[in-house]
Amino acid sequence: MIPTPIEELTEVLPTIKDKKYKKMLEEQLTFLNNHKAELFKKIYLFQNMYRKGHLNDSIKSRCCQFILLEEKCLIYNKQSF
Repeated sequence: MIPTPIEELTEVLPTIKDKKYKKMLEEQLTFLNNHKAELFKKIYLFQNMYRKGHLNDSIKSRCCQFILLEEKCLIYNKQSF
C-alpha cells in the first residue's frame, strides 16, 4: 500500500478513457470510502506491528519502507501547493 492523498485519486478519474478501467477504479474508490473506518484500524494495527518489529520475516521482507514513503508523500504535497 502506498500512501496517496484522496484528492489524487479523484482527480485521475475524469481523465481515464477506458470505460471498464474507469468503472473498476470508481468501484474501488467507493469500496474504500464505504469501509474507511475499518481499513484505517487495520492500517494502524499493521503499521504499529511493522514499526515495533512484530511482523514475521516473510511479511516484513515484502513491506515497503512506510516511514520513508510517508515522509516523501508529505514533501510531495508541500511542493504541489
